[in-house]
Amino acid sequence: MSVEAENVVRTIEIVVVIGKHDKRKLKFHTDVVTGLEIKNRAGVPPENDLAIKRHDKFELITNDETVTIHDGEHFHVFPPGTIS
Repeated sequence: MSVEAENVVRTIEIVVVIGKHDKRKLKFHTDVVTGLEIKNRAGVPPENDLAIKRHDKFELITNDETVTIHDGEHFHVFPPGTIS
């Protein structure tokens, strides 16, 4: 008798902060995404900077960069060239 592995779909919700009063909740069904995927889902131009705050510093996430996201994480969008 064979047992099939159960395929569990998990939803991960993150927040993308566009501005002081513009925070967008996004849901993904995978924990590995690119910076561009986050920007596209948030509806922001691909040339804008995307960052995550770690250790009190913003870390730039490029469009092609793959990141592992976790429930409740906050990403921040800035005008192009803000974060280097």
